[in-house]
Amino acid sequence: MVLRFALLAFLLALALVLATLPVRAQSDAAAPWYGQPPACTPQREGQLSCQISVLCECRYERASAMTGRPAGFRWDCGPLRPRCGEAVQPQDPTVNRYDGPVPNVYERNTTIQNNN
Repeated sequence: MVLRFALLAFLLALALVLATLPVRAQSDAAAPWYGQPPACTPQREGQLSCQISVLCECRYERASAMTGRPAGFRWDCGPLRPRCGEAVQPQDPTVNRYDGPVPNVYERNTTIQNNN
């Protein structure tokens, strides 16, 4: 009976300690809880951050009267952004991607046709 009471008291104390952990970590500004992204500020403009499998960019967004958002710096994680781990550099547009046969447009035709 005493062992059962001691085990119950230990589990109750453990539950109370675990219940207070997220509250304490969220209130601490130095250590964000659940891996929150860094704040998008003018000093971080252009910085990339991998958030929810998307490579987001810190950029300045203008104010929008339609949505009511004020102007400021925000993370751009839109649907056109690349996924994390993909190449960030744009591909060279001068590279010819066509791998098929080259047409013989420079070959001279030596036969002369007579239309008599």
